[in-house]
Amino acid sequence: RREEKRREEKRREEKRRKEKKREENKRNMALANLTVTSLAIEIGVPSFTFILTSIYVTWVLYLEPKGKNKAKATHSIMLEARRQWIADQHMKGVVPANTFRDYMNAGEFLASTAMTLAVAIFGFTISGTGACVILDVNTCSDMDILVFCKQVVISLHFFVIFFFFSQQIRYCTHVSIMMNTSRIGDQMLQPDDIFVFFRRAVNFWTIGIRGFYFSVPLMLWLLSPWANLGATLVMLFIFYSLDHTSPIFEEKAEEKKNKSGGDVEGVAKSSGSKPLLSGETLSPRGGGHSSDSDNERQ
Repeated sequence: RREEKRREEKRREEKRRKEKKREENKRNMALANLTVTSLAIEIGVPSFTFILTSIYVTWVLYLEPKGKNKAKATHSIMLEARRQWIADQHMKGVVPANTFRDYMNAGEFLASTAMTLAVAIFGFTISGTGACVILDVNTCSDMDILVFCKQVVISLHFFVIFFFFSQQIRYCTHVSIMMNTSRIGDQMLQPDDIFVFFRRAVNFWTIGIRGFYFSVPLMLWLLSPWANLGATLVMLFIFYSLDHTSPIFEEKAEEKKNKSGGDVEGVAKSSGSKPLLSGETLSPRGGGHSSDSDNERQ
């Protein structure tokens, strides 16, 4: 009887093991099917947001300044303001040097911040979910590997931001020397030549600072790819509304309309200047129409 009981217990244990294996196989198959769709979503949605953001930043920096509506774009207006400032401050001594020094200090602060965040996130990744990935991948679950990949991408994102700000500092150093240089060899150094280098510094600054802004949707990617998509769309809408408003010139145009009761062009002709909203940009050499007070300041 004892032997029969033992045999029955063994049979029962074998049945239980087989049932457990079947359940585990069913669960693994279900998880495998879910991971295929989830991985497609986890990779596809952030890739789409990255492409969308890259297209928008490229359009704002390089395509829009050449378009017809550049007079209403903040970046295009500031490019012309910087061009005019370089033409006015060329060979003026201490003033441009101090300005570029402050500009470089801001870039150094943001570059060091990006490097600190990149190293901190990378160290946290290695000590946390990255431990099983480095030691033995077989002991890690699919979710651990996915979180590890996300954290590595976020860390690389801040390393790229550090690269852009370091290039901004590099070009600002060159421009600060060129601002007080009249000639290079036998050739005269013109403000337009300096502006080419300065525009590169501005572009690196813009890409780096927007990299900080879009790190928020990237952090939300840890929660869900749909959170990343929603945050990216909200950020793009906010930046589009901010990048295409010129409150200074629009408010002045409205004030002139209200005072004179006519259009902006009539007021501009009576004052001897042309409005920026008409599509005309500032002269790169400080030319164009200027008032008597501007001539006295120059």
